[in-house]
Amino acid sequence: MKKYLRPLFWLALLALLAAFSPLLRAATPASGYLASLQQQMVAQQLWQQPAWLNLIHYRNAGLFSGSITSAVVDARFFLAANGRDNPQQELAATLTAFFATAEAGDKHAQCRYPARFAWLVEQLNIHRESLPQPDCHEFKAWYQMVKAVAVTLVFPAYHLNSPSSMFGHTLLRLDKLPLPQRQEGSDWLSFAVNFGANVDASENSLLYAFKGLTGGYHGLFIVEPYYEKIKEYNRDENRDIWEYPLNLTEAETQRLITHLWELFNINFAYYFFDENCSYRVLELLEVAREGVDLTSPFRMTAIPIDTVRAVYLAGMADDSDYRPAKLTQLQQQLQLLSDSEATWVEALTQQSDLLESSDFLSMDVRKRYQLVDTAYQLLQFRTQGEARDNRVATQRYLLLQQLAAMGGERATRTAPPVPTTPPHAGHESRRLALGFSDHAGERRLQLGYKLSYHQLEDAVQGYLPGAAINMGDFQFAAKPQQLRLEQLEVIDIFSLTPRNRFMQPVSWRVSFGLDRIATAQSDPLVLYLEGGGGVAYGLGRAIVYGLAVSRLESPLNDGQADAGLGVHGGLLWHFKQATTHLQLESYQFKEAQRRVTYQLTQQQHLTTALALRLQFTQQESDQIPMQRQFAISLLHYF
Repeated sequence: MKKYLRPLFWLALLALLAAFSPLLRAATPASGYLASLQQQMVAQQLWQQPAWLNLIHYRNAGLFSGSITSAVVDARFFLAANGRDNPQQELAATLTAFFATAEAGDKHAQCRYPARFAWLVEQLNIHRESLPQPDCHEFKAWYQMVKAVAVTLVFPAYHLNSPSSMFGHTLLRLDKLPLPQRQEGSDWLSFAVNFGANVDASENSLLYAFKGLTGGYHGLFIVEPYYEKIKEYNRDENRDIWEYPLNLTEAETQRLITHLWELFNINFAYYFFDENCSYRVLELLEVAREGVDLTSPFRMTAIPIDTVRAVYLAGMADDSDYRPAKLTQLQQQLQLLSDSEATWVEALTQQSDLLESSDFLSMDVRKRYQLVDTAYQLLQFRTQGEARDNRVATQRYLLLQQLAAMGGERATRTAPPVPTTPPHAGHESRRLALGFSDHAGERRLQLGYKLSYHQLEDAVQGYLPGAAINMGDFQFAAKPQQLRLEQLEVIDIFSLTPRNRFMQPVSWRVSFGLDRIATAQSDPLVLYLEGGGGVAYGLGRAIVYGLAVSRLESPLNDGQADAGLGVHGGLLWHFKQATTHLQLESYQFKEAQRRVTYQLTQQQHLTTALALRLQFTQQESDQIPMQRQFAISLLHYF
């Protein structure tokens, strides 16, 4: 029996060897080839290359730390157990994963990390035929869906009455057509790349602010149709949009898109002031164009318009396009109306029978169309976001029905003029100040540093008139053998939205920080919180305003709190190369103390980066006689 079994055993063994011989022949050379590539990787120290660090989003762990860590906080993004903090181990694990068998399909490392794969193939001159060939069906389908050949940087600009929108925002648009072939409206079908905090809709605004400042949220990249962003910013939030076509090459565009696939549903660290939407967009562009450094200037803050300016100055954008908001278009229509036409528009928003009146029907049909169209747009704006009102809904329907009936006589709307100064051409956000003051006969050297971003007196070109956010504004006074803090505005927000016969927005201010208040004995630093609301009106280039305000303050030296009510009024006048701001503040505090302050500021804008400021301040209260201060300072924006 044994003599028959032995041949059968050897025949079976030979059959198994024959069956597995292709795998054995492939495995041995591949293993050797991988080992040689790993040796090259070490010899070239590829993990230190900026391109690799950018692909994994490595940054210094702290301002004074030599270690690095990835901004990605999602373990699914890394192939090495310590990959978030060790670029060498992550690179080694990535290279090894590319040689895994193709049975993993869409989960294969080549499919999950196409940008890493393309970069390593180029750096190590890897022979693709020596690698497994997974199908990567999901990635190919997504890449075909996006189908982008160009990229545009998009800046939805500031919005006066929304604090979260007063800084602006940035995102990317993936264009399906090159710039010369685009037609009006063709970009609506493009895809937008947006980074934002993953926020629970049930959270209140205070919790949102706290968690956004302290890193309590994760951030995600989301790819969605661009028309959704137009609706969100242009129509729902009434924000103008500036679009900056980027001059990325075909290879750079492909690298950006493949890297986006790697970041799908991956969590990042998110901080409102620095690691925010704009900072992450810069990181994407650094991946796309190897060798460009966009993020290093933004370690402390990443103000959206500053990041747009950085992209422009890096030579990645050559021009800009302007997409006015629905509100901007409506305001243009309203400005073109005569007084009698404005009266008709207001009446048409409320009285449906006017559409059949003899006075209305006797007008030229094009004029009727203009009035009905403007009334419909105004009614849409006024009821935006409100609960349905049957009377208003009926009036809107009748106006829309009238427009449809006059469709053949459609009047051409006059497009709003393109602002002469695009946002990126305005002054920069940080500011240094050096000057002198005479305070009640005492002369002082004045020093100032502002972290960001825009004061009412700053040059308005590229910014919204009447809108200001001032953060981290330090003011020091120096005299012989003494340097002391005079004022610290942690945050100061002004929103002066002029009213007219059609729109009655509320203007408001909120301010928090430290200030010196003169008393009968001394002038201690006072911690204060101030806020209020009121009205503003436009007078040509000027804005006149008045606010009812309240103020809570507590001297740091004794901790006694006091509260006061008062008024804050002023006149803000912007000229081409100067700004004049006249202010009056009057408070009545709980302890029967009255305090009145007058201030006149005249700022001459010498260049985009330099300004000269003259300021006269007069203050009086029940505790001190009248005190006057005159100051002159040179301001440098950077």
